[in-house]
Amino acid sequence: MTLERITKDNLGYAVKIQEEIFPGESGKANFEEDIEGTFDGSYYLIVEGGNCAGIIGSYSYQEDP
Repeated sequence: MTLERITKDNLGYAVKIQEEIFPGESGKANFEEDIEGTFDGSYYLIVEGGNCAGIIGSYSYQEDP
């Protein structure tokens, strides 16, 4: 298993995977903030055997440290 940072190049794919896992929710804005460096955290695609197995993020919110 490896982690692949979400970038401009794989953003569309990451959004598609995230929406399949969590229908009706979108993490696109958070992914874009991470790419731009304005998000206090990081998002990654979880890749196993050449396939995406999910998405993982590391972050915190001031109101819930």
